[in-house]
Amino acid sequence: MKEQNLKSFLLDPYLLLSIGSFLVLFLPFLGTIPYLDGNIDFVKGYDFFSGGFSKLFQNWASVHPPGKELIALAFFKLFGVNRYSYTLISPLFGVLGIILIYLLTSRIFGKIPGRISTFLLAINPLFLSVGIFSLTDYLLTIFVIGSFYFYLREKIFPFVIFLTLSFLTKESGLLVPLSIILIELLTIKETVSKKRSFPLNAWLALIFPFLIVYFWFNFLKINGKPLWSDWNFSETAKQGSLYTIVNNLTTFSFFNKYAYENWLHLFVLNFNWLYWSILIVGTFLLLKKNLLKKPFTMFLNTSSGKTLLSIILFCTLYSLTVLSFQTYPIPRYVLPITPFIFLGVAKSLQEIQKSLKITWSLFLIPLLPVIGMSLFLSLDPISSTLWNKETVLGQEIYAMRKKLAGNDGITYNMQYALIAKKRTQQILAAKIKGQIVYSENCFWIYPDPRNDSKTNQVLKLNINFEKPCLNTDF
Repeated sequence: MKEQNLKSFLLDPYLLLSIGSFLVLFLPFLGTIPYLDGNIDFVKGYDFFSGGFSKLFQNWASVHPPGKELIALAFFKLFGVNRYSYTLISPLFGVLGIILIYLLTSRIFGKIPGRISTFLLAINPLFLSVGIFSLTDYLLTIFVIGSFYFYLREKIFPFVIFLTLSFLTKESGLLVPLSIILIELLTIKETVSKKRSFPLNAWLALIFPFLIVYFWFNFLKINGKPLWSDWNFSETAKQGSLYTIVNNLTTFSFFNKYAYENWLHLFVLNFNWLYWSILIVGTFLLLKKNLLKKPFTMFLNTSSGKTLLSIILFCTLYSLTVLSFQTYPIPRYVLPITPFIFLGVAKSLQEIQKSLKITWSLFLIPLLPVIGMSLFLSLDPISSTLWNKETVLGQEIYAMRKKLAGNDGITYNMQYALIAKKRTQQILAAKIKGQIVYSENCFWIYPDPRNDSKTNQVLKLNINFEKPCLNTDF
């Protein structure tokens, strides 16, 4: 693809349409009271804001690296501690992620796939629902996209910034530099022979996140804290999460019920099977057309080729390590892979369109109703068969919480956002009318009383937690 000015990319009306669609879907939920894991992140952020690491370590058994807390700290400093400042994080970083996936896909496959992948991510129900409270997997997803984009462009300073932010957001971000290092080592013979060796400063950029890991590990050790170790249900839980991951890989224990559930989320949940079907057909057509024309070694010699291989390796390692970890299999754990599925789907749609020689409208018009259903309804017949249904605050959703996922299994589309908004309205009505929430299901109003009580105090909601809610469904 010919080099084009960044400004021409950013003014692409299709990119602006994607950003606009994202904001239209997201902004009605600005100011929603933090909920479920979003509330846990809010309380952690406030602990860090009000008492630094000492309070964070005092109140939590183990913690992720403090990237999310540092971002929350900045927003609390700028806009105060309130439900609007906390939910403002999401649209700002979401727009950044949308721009980055557009730039990444366009540089690898061209502008048309770039436009398609961008729109698919911008209106993706998982991306939007996890983004409502800027959960760590949401931020990680954005930083991972940025890391691969700046690796492709060989822009060292932003490359090292996004690599570092990936790890500081969540430990699994370390899989990005690891994937790139392995691909660079695999291709080093070819690149040297073509006099295109990876520059020294780029190697230093790849090593830098591992130095951050070293300092973080020792900082935790000094403060008597382990690496993240909560909710480890494996037989090796006492040895720590890192030992569990290594043991899973070396003993093939990554084949377990938690992995199977996460892989179902990745490949099936909420019409994901449709995207994978498109990806498989498109990949077959692409390989059939290009494999004999472009030998594998030529593929390795290009920046786009190495970036694509690094992305594929990252998704593979993530699936075998993170998605197989023996903890609650929550839908959001597949989010860091999702943008790269859309990258492949976009190229696949282009290949299918060329093969069938039909107009784009015949492709995309049938796809739009499916996207609309997946956003606000739970009508996927395969998902309904696998997980059945339950009703939460008026929304009929897949009952994944009854299949290992726990309460956060409801976070997979905008029905979660509607549930959280209805809860917010009921709590705010109680604040005005008498400090008792009246709801059809009090369990879903305060599913985590300990942290919900803290948020009640921090946001000055004035709900009496001795008797905060009364059911109205009897």
